[in-house]
Amino acid sequence: MKYKIEKAEFEALADTVKAEYTLDGETATLKLEGAPDYEGATKKLEIEKEHRKNAEKAQKEAETMSTKLQKDIEAAGGSKAEIERIQKEHTAELEKMRSEREIENKANTEKANKFLIDAEATKFANLNFIESPFGNEFIKSKYASRLSVETVDGQQVIRVKDADGKPSILSVSELQKEYLDNKAFSPIIKANVGGGSGATPGQQGSGAPRKKLSDMTATEEAAFEKENPQEYAAAIKQ
Repeated sequence: MKYKIEKAEFEALADTVKAEYTLDGETATLKLEGAPDYEGATKKLEIEKEHRKNAEKAQKEAETMSTKLQKDIEAAGGSKAEIERIQKEHTAELEKMRSEREIENKANTEKANKFLIDAEATKFANLNFIESPFGNEFIKSKYASRLSVETVDGQQVIRVKDADGKPSILSVSELQKEYLDNKAFSPIIKANVGGGSGATPGQQGSGAPRKKLSDMTATEEAAFEKENPQEYAAAIKQ
């Protein structure tokens, strides 16, 4: 079967074959257990490439302006008034360039933050909720709305908002627990997680096996390491 097909082609398939695909907009993607997130990796690379491109553009513009300033001052022939005029124009051009770069950087940061939130929400929803219009897609949207991104020491860090969209002291693992313990969501929670017992994604009930480290989100893995250091150490060695 094809890895990706158009919506029209997907609609023409038998229901048993449709079940093997996930429809997202106009494209359906074949479900592959444990498959790498190629699309997510590609988007991340595109964002990083755009950041590098903008940084190189800003450096080139600064070098060009510096060269122009030097030539204009030399051409002024030592005239104090002319040099002051040139410096004033240069300062105005420099401020304009800085303002434009700030706008571009803000847009790129917002794009990177959205990607980070979408990736976190998608992984949490797909791992813990069944696939249906009112399953993981519904949870993904609601869960993402509770997340924001803060830059700490140059690194993007996911933060949790309260139900009103205001900053909160909740951790990501606590937010996940809130969703998995919510009885209203129990019909769409996958059988091996949650169940209203207070289990977090790293804690399975009813004798079910624990998730593999490779299947955990970064926050799930961090919570697992903190709550079960010995089991975590053993899992790392496997």
